[in-house]
Amino acid sequence: MSTVKISDLSLITQLNANTANTLFVAVDIPSGTTGKFTGTTLAQGLYSHNPLNVGNNQIIAASAIGQFSGNNNSYLQVNLQNFTSSGSGDYIVTADDGTDTTNYIDLGINGSTFSDSNYSSMYPNDGYLYVNGDAVNTSHGNLVIGTASSDTKTVLIAGGTKSSNIVGYITKTGLTLNTGRYFTFDDGTTQITAAASNNYSIATRNIANSASANTIYLFGALNQTNTNIVNANTQLKSYTDGAIVSANNQLKSYTDGVISSSVSSANTQLKAYADGLVSSSVSSANNQLKSYTDGIVTSANTQLKSYTDGAISSSVSSANTQLKAYADGKFLANTNGNTFAGTLNIADKLNVNGSVIFANTVFSPTEAALTIAACPITDIQLPSNDGYMLHISGKQNVSSRIVFDSYGANTYAVVAGRTARGTPTAPQAVLNGDILMRMSGNGYGTTKFSTLGSGRIDIVATENFTDAARATQIQFFTTSAGTNTQTQIASFNGTSAIFNGVVNPQKGFIYNPNVISGIISTLNIDIANNSLYKFNCNATTTINLNGYSAGKVVEVWLTNVDTGGGSNHTITHGCYANNSTIGAASFTLTSLHSAYLRYFSIDGDLANTFVSVNYS
Repeated sequence: MSTVKISDLSLITQLNANTANTLFVAVDIPSGTTGKFTGTTLAQGLYSHNPLNVGNNQIIAASAIGQFSGNNNSYLQVNLQNFTSSGSGDYIVTADDGTDTTNYIDLGINGSTFSDSNYSSMYPNDGYLYVNGDAVNTSHGNLVIGTASSDTKTVLIAGGTKSSNIVGYITKTGLTLNTGRYFTFDDGTTQITAAASNNYSIATRNIANSASANTIYLFGALNQTNTNIVNANTQLKSYTDGAIVSANNQLKSYTDGVISSSVSSANTQLKAYADGLVSSSVSSANNQLKSYTDGIVTSANTQLKSYTDGAISSSVSSANTQLKAYADGKFLANTNGNTFAGTLNIADKLNVNGSVIFANTVFSPTEAALTIAACPITDIQLPSNDGYMLHISGKQNVSSRIVFDSYGANTYAVVAGRTARGTPTAPQAVLNGDILMRMSGNGYGTTKFSTLGSGRIDIVATENFTDAARATQIQFFTTSAGTNTQTQIASFNGTSAIFNGVVNPQKGFIYNPNVISGIISTLNIDIANNSLYKFNCNATTTINLNGYSAGKVVEVWLTNVDTGGGSNHTITHGCYANNSTIGAASFTLTSLHSAYLRYFSIDGDLANTFVSVNYS
């Protein structure tokens, strides 16, 4: 038998554990058999007698058949994802008598294009938890949700995961709704406060069935009249505070529908009511009615008159005057507009067909003159500095965009900043160095936003402005790694660009060459306005320099195209002899040969200009 060292075997880089294409050598201890088995056999029997334990931790529960554990500062997760958009991903737990259609609980989420008529209660990307019980014993298969500890509660949230998104709680004593939450029924009605108690309902029934029901009912009906009067007062105040200008019409309708505004009319209504409930032949009932009328109705009329005299007049014109006084100047009811001294809350859209003017001169350094928020107003970060005219706080996990659309020929969207010295009523010209507009990027650090941002673009005046002179410069500022200070990295002027850092062009620079046609014997180089020259000569040639600019480089390529007798010609380069690489003011260029001259001006004159001459 040949022997093979395991270390001499080839390295297998992939294990096909779910197929029969991989073989293992093993010893089965109970049978004493040495043999081979496939990767499929290994996969099938690996956890047949042992729990699945992912993570280097001891299994906690004795009955566990699988455990996933680990350590992570954020969260651990077991992810199940179905990449088919019309399907769903589900975790299923099945009872001992469960099947694919009965006695199981399903926790899952639908795909992005999910649509199934058998599950029409669910929409794409909906998460769900439900129990499918026994088809025979239909009382089985309830879903139990709650907490087992004695002082805990089940918390209901909607619209987010913050404390402000809590709708209510289920505790061991019942259901509690948060402030501002209510029950809404299918007909659109809502219940905000609790219903009448059971004891109160029983007491009402007993009174209604008693021997003195008619008298008591009459007493209660008139008490209800008094209650309605009190409610009218409360509703009127709420109505006025809500700035609804039709208060007069509603109050008149309410007064006409409940009790008359005069004592005689009130007695007439009371008599009509009494005729329908208590017979006029029953003297005791009449005596009680008279006693009640004298003691209660008179008081009711007195209260109504007092309220009418003190709150609003019975005439419409006087009502408007007193309503204005009652509102303490908060609201002005007229056709020319409304003035609001407090907060105006609008639960739906605000449509304006006209100009909107916000005039706010008293906002503090920690608030903006106008705030637009797609989140709860209490969640907005405070301004980093004073002067926020517009503060927009966008939706969480969604990029905030400000979009300007422009349509039509020769139109465009504009973001413009206007700056002037002086005041709005007496503006003055900006001066050299004034910032006309700034665009800044600001990022949150460990505890706050920076005051001036972390990178910006400034448009700056470079002269004192007049109507005929408005020179500007665009400056770029960035913050280096490990610092908190912005430094100017580049600036663009009317005729030049300055880079304060390293320029790293990935594909080099492209210059605009000045190629001069024909044969040139004299060339005047404008250093400030040119970078590359190319020309031909066939005789003695002189180069003159002008337009010196400190730091500027100009390159020249010239060719002697003369092929006749005496075809070698003298070229005068235009710099001093000792300011050249050849140590001379001129050189001789051979026929059909070229020369390369590179001029470098260091301080704006001939004495500080150097030339490098290369020729063959």
